[in-house]
Amino acid sequence: MSQAEHYQSELDWLLNSPEIFQHHSTDSLQLNSRYLDEIQIANSAFEAPDIQPRLGLYAESLLANWMKSHPYLNLLACNKQIFNKDKQTIGAFDFLVHDSQHDLWWHWELTVKYYLLHQTNDSHQWIGPDRRDTLTRKYKHLLTRQIRLSDTPEGKQYLAQWHTGEWQKAIIARGYLFYPRAQWLKQDFISDNTLNPEHNKAWWLHAKDITELENENTYWLIRKKPDWLIPALKNNDSEIQNSKEIVSMLKQHFENSVRAIMLSQLEKTPSGQYTEISRAIIVPDNWPEIAT
Repeated sequence: MSQAEHYQSELDWLLNSPEIFQHHSTDSLQLNSRYLDEIQIANSAFEAPDIQPRLGLYAESLLANWMKSHPYLNLLACNKQIFNKDKQTIGAFDFLVHDSQHDLWWHWELTVKYYLLHQTNDSHQWIGPDRRDTLTRKYKHLLTRQIRLSDTPEGKQYLAQWHTGEWQKAIIARGYLFYPRAQWLKQDFISDNTLNPEHNKAWWLHAKDITELENENTYWLIRKKPDWLIPALKNNDSEIQNSKEIVSMLKQHFENSVRAIMLSQLEKTPSGQYTEISRAIIVPDNWPEIAT
């Protein structure tokens, strides 16, 4: 696909892929599918996003640039820090948006996250490749701090320059949840009050176990930030590796590094395209005891 088509696919993924979380508060904190369908104007051109090493900033740029050319979603502010009277930061608005067609004033918070399931005998926890980042901590921060910034006196004062009435709130939480490979193969997925049952599901593996992949009659692509969003689709075999090649590369990598590696597992279609059939993260053997 062309670069423009790639960006459009990433935007479609941001707007339409399943939420990670499900919300049980009295507030409606999700953009409903009907509204999302309506605001996605066909053939809406937009500027290329700023290429950022941090995935969250890249996703923000993608969404912001799309809104800048939208016929009726007016982007008022993006990633705007708010300070208290002592000049201390109390938070930042990800997106402030005015929908002029429906006269809706929006505060949106966007997050793109990847968490790995770590289980002990009597509990489980979702942890990022960097173990300092956990799903529980992020979920609490989203609900109690980020999306509530528009309710604070400082937040209300900032919003009043455009609108003193009600501001709608929405959390856009996208990403993947990675299960231990054996559990993923059995389709043994977790359902609880925090998770959307339809969340994107993937798998993870310790580096010591990568020889399991040698017998897979598939292909592999290393995913480099910020190209972590959409499922891989390749029209040629550049950067594609077979199973023996990827296992050899991973062995060499983890001899000298503790950095986790994101992979797409691919199959080759009759037309010669390589399409993603699963997503994976390979982590060092002592994860989650160390930060990667």
